[in-house]
Amino acid sequence: MKNLLSLLLLITFQLTFSQKNNYVDNYEISQDFGKIIQDLSNDYIYLKDKKTDFSCVKEKYAEIVSKVKTNQEKILFLNIY
Repeated sequence: MKNLLSLLLLITFQLTFSQKNNYVDNYEISQDFGKIIQDLSNDYIYLKDKKTDFSCVKEKYAEIVSKVKTNQEKILFLNIY
């Protein structure tokens, strides 16, 4: 019984502390995304040639930023999108 209680306590602590470090700050991601969008709009020389509706791109991916909750999702968002 004592071993079972110890194991349960250990698992509880592991789950609790691993989740705290896994969450991200959406404000920080939003700032990073804004910087990426700003850099692309200022420095991407083919922007006019590609005829990309940049405001549409910004709106679409700004919605996704608010859904990012973990570090893994943050990395995926910044690498894929």
